Amino acid sequence: MEPKPKERIVFDEDSYYGDEGEEMAINDLMERDGLTEDEVREDFTDDEIFNHQMEMKDFDYEEEMRALAAFFNGEKSDMSDFVNPYGGNHILVSGSVGRWNGTSTGIAVYKDFDAATDCSPSRFGQGNVFADCEIQKVWDENGTLYLAGAHHDGRVSVEMRQLTDEGERLWGQLDYEDYLPLEGLTAMGKHYELGDENRFVHDLYNSPELCAAPRYVEQSFGCPSEEYEKEEGTLPHDFTTGKWRVHLIYPGERYGLDGCLTYELNAYSGVPAAAHRASYPLVEFYDTSQDAARFPGGQFVSRYYMTDLLEDDSIAVSIDTMLKNGNQFSLDGGIPAWTVEGDDLAKVNDFLKKSCMEFCGSLPGDEKGEDGYSLSGEAKDATASRNGLSRNQMGIEEKAAECKEAATVLANGNAL
Repeated sequence: MEPKPKERIVFDEDSYYGDEGEEMAINDLMERDGLTEDEVREDFTDDEIFNHQMEMKDFDYEEEMRALAAFFNGEKSDMSDFVNPYGGNHILVSGSVGRWNGTSTGIAVYKDFDAATDCSPSRFGQGNVFADCEIQKVWDENGTLYLAGAHHDGRVSVEMRQLTDEGERLWGQLDYEDYLPLEGLTAMGKHYELGDENRFVHDLYNSPELCAAPRYVEQSFGCPSEEYEKEEGTLPHDFTTGKWRVHLIYPGERYGLDGCLTYELNAYSGVPAAAHRASYPLVEFYDTSQDAARFPGGQFVSRYYMTDLLEDDSIAVSIDTMLKNGNQFSLDGGIPAWTVEGDDLAKVNDFLKKSCMEFCGSLPGDEKGEDGYSLSGEAKDATASRNGLSRNQMGIEEKAAECKEAATVLANGNAL
């Protein structure tokens, strides 16, 4: 699957509505007037807070559009000191316009950004693509600039590019900026006659050396040239250090011999501490020093809840504490070789923390639920968790037996 480019938002009116917009307005009023949130809610009615949301929306829209206009004009703005080398050249807009009588597509050429984003009524007959519209969203995807708007009976979605200096010189050869010369024009490896204007504009638009994507957020604000959305399947799963391969299993994923088990809450859902543990990944350890032909990914050694490796409680001691005390991590007390220690243990700890932050946004013990629950220091819940796991042990062992998984399933010394 092709990675999806990340939307780098320039302006999005949706963010000014709903809970997100209200929170934004309240925070702005708190900062502006030196108030607490409770004081804002006491001093301002809901309507006044909503009106402030709309004022912020209008202000931000004007500010962002002025900055874009300055960019396309080759000027500095209040938001960036970058000067676009193609500033002042014509702008080409490609996209679709939806109206009551259907959707039309095509490419239009404008002298500048203000003309390209003119939202004045269509009755004025100016041919502006955003006629009768309210521009609702502007964003960048890997250098490509998109704008979207809506009017009473349809939507407009376009991509915007700007002529390079070479493209501008070529465009200057047209008569009245509308018609090809009477004698025709040879360009882009083709010859165009009077009447070929539509084909000429399309070919011009699709020639990067003549008509370039703006790369607005990259050039004006130093953003990466390319950014992609994180796909669900890109979460880290494996890490190897020394002879150890660490494998993560996320909730909902399959595991065990031939994937015969599914990691889910099951019987744990009624026990807060157990549900807490089962909402984080499982961690498996494999010994890769064993016969590679027999164990291609390493020999399975043990499996743990991630919380038991990252959080100190009445059930387990975290790897942090092991490292602090200079202790080893014995995966199987009966096999001394199955012990992780020193630099390998520190690297495993770092991998688990980074993976946990990427998946959950916090480490175990950092978060509290709506009921104030936290596993740290909650001996009662920890005991309930242990009992819950014991009650569920037989079911899992039966499944494991059916799958002929000849391995000990551990949770930092406690059967899973």
